[in-house]
Amino acid sequence: MSSLRRKRRSNLDLSSLLDILFILLIFLMLSVRFTDLHSFIELDLPSVESQSLGDQKSRILISIKNNETFFLNQTELEKDLFYKELNLKISADNKMMVVLELEKKVPFYLFLEVSEFLKKRGVNQVQILTKNP
Repeated sequence: MSSLRRKRRSNLDLSSLLDILFILLIFLMLSVRFTDLHSFIELDLPSVESQSLGDQKSRILISIKNNETFFLNQTELEKDLFYKELNLKISADNKMMVVLELEKKVPFYLFLEVSEFLKKRGVNQVQILTKNP
């Protein structure tokens, strides 16, 4: 008789548990957003009316155009030469004001590249300007 009782206790009804798990699975499948593996942010930078750049004599002007051309104090330079010249100017005086002028459709990675370069060189005063091409 004791063996019969053990068999009755070992039988569990799993149907309600399976129903709950199935409902949770459906909920999770519906709540997960299916997105692309590569996401991007398209920035449309605003224009500013004021043209005040601070002290005009002790500044470096960096301009980046939409076609990924670099200008240092209005002189067009190749990318590698641009970074070498910029490094020379900053090493002479890293307290100098840097003005970073970007056209609206410049790829964001270029902005990050230049700003990271300036940060590593200890430049603390950076003004960012955007302009329409």
